[in-house]
Amino acid sequence: ITADSPLISPDIYRALVNYYFDGGFDYVNTGRSLAEGLDGEIFTFTALEKAWKEAIRATDREHMTMYIFRNRELFNNGTFELSENDSQFRITVDEECDFEVVSRIIDAFKAQLHQVEWPMIKYWLLGNPDVVALNSEIVRNQGYVNALEANPQEADHADEHVKSNLTQRSS
Repeated sequence: ITADSPLISPDIYRALVNYYFDGGFDYVNTGRSLAEGLDGEIFTFTALEKAWKEAIRATDREHMTMYIFRNRELFNNGTFELSENDSQFRITVDEECDFEVVSRIIDAFKAQLHQVEWPMIKYWLLGNPDVVALNSEIVRNQGYVNALEANPQEADHADEHVKSNLTQRSS
């Protein structure tokens, strides 16, 4: 869980934790079906330590779990997905327009914010397309994409696969 994701959904994280433990994984990430801002990762200390010791690329040193994600032959990885594709929504705070979206959601639910789960927020967003449009043009995980583009000598087939998965635009 990162600080730029203030509207995490406890129900989704409970399901993610259960998926992680039930699968006996070294690393689990949320897949592309979740709204950006609901995403998360869980990993063992052993996996993180191995990545820290073995990663030599600048992008892997900056985005440590991407080393684990890219090197699936070294780790038991899993990807948690929702049954519905909610990737068109963005409820993270990376840009000023994201802050506006999240602020409007908080204003809409302020009386019961401590009880709000993702389905309630999604339903509200579906009824407020003007709010969704405020940040719909932002590329998902742009920071990692920028790191790859800044270090083209590090790009390999796996990075292109990762990059194509990360750059899915909201629609």
